[in-house]
Amino acid sequence: MEYGVAYKDINGMDFHGFPWITGGLPTAEEAKTLKNEYISSGFKNVIAFMFDKLEDEFEDVTWDYVNNHKIN
Repeated sequence: MEYGVAYKDINGMDFHGFPWITGGLPTAEEAKTLKNEYISSGFKNVIAFMFDKLEDEFEDVTWDYVNNHKIN
């Protein structure tokens, strides 16, 4: 299990309907900390989430996937 943070940029833009993602975080706590840093920096719709290691980069991760796997 790995963790990541999905977000829209500071202008509220995602990547053609897909979230920008910072992944490869080893713990939920690191994902939550990064989420808070992104929010403080002005990023929008910031969500920490968990996932199984993905074969491809993150090109198949949708907002629905992120919302269904978010961590609090």
